[in-house]
Amino acid sequence: MKRMVAGVVAVGAGIALLGGVAAVSAARKAMTKEERAQVRAQNRQRLGKEVRKVTPSARKQGRASENIIGTITYEPGAPADAFMSEPGGNNVISNRFNSALGGPLRPGNLTGVTFFPGIVSGTAVVSVMGPPNGAGQATIIGVTYLQGIAGNTFNTVNVGPFAVGADFMAGQYVGAFGGTDQVGLRNASVNGQGFHAQQMNFVGTNTATGVVPLPGQNVMFRATGNLLVPVELMDFQVQ
Repeated sequence: MKRMVAGVVAVGAGIALLGGVAAVSAARKAMTKEERAQVRAQNRQRLGKEVRKVTPSARKQGRASENIIGTITYEPGAPADAFMSEPGGNNVISNRFNSALGGPLRPGNLTGVTFFPGIVSGTAVVSVMGPPNGAGQATIIGVTYLQGIAGNTFNTVNVGPFAVGADFMAGQYVGAFGGTDQVGLRNASVNGQGFHAQQMNFVGTNTATGVVPLPGQNVMFRATGNLLVPVELMDFQVQ
């Protein structure tokens, strides 16, 4: 008997609850848009949440921003402290581009390079590679052959575009098929960005091997493309 009474009480409470919900729903429908907004604001304030109106522009700003186009520079410019030519088989001298002004890069397209060769015998060759793996190997992404490159000065040229990740290498082939091409080095960095020089063997058309860093050196070689993180995301804080 007690169970049946309890059941009747529960059903009765359920009927009362449904009636209350219906009454609240009807009351909300009778409210104006402004009154409903005020009720929502009061409820959120009771929960300790900040009430913010989300505008279309705010929604747009909240989305992932487009990459910024710029030039990644690790060395302080001319003159060169030294020039490097064919170093015993490690015939590509590059920088490893994996940061800019202390922040990360973003995947994008490498569209230009600026480099400071010493001697150029005929054709200058710019090579782009992925990051080295644990075995000192890197995938060759692309090669550009250039004519009319001047020595002992910065040359800026278009390349690719080559799709690269947030960590890649780009530099100059210094063997030039038995020639004596050279690329400039600096034993200094700009804006405290450290040293990024690498040397490697250029094997065939797919792989670079023997990738090792050149301690305390930056190649006078700069990369341009839509690879930079937007300023608003460099110090992003959730409000």
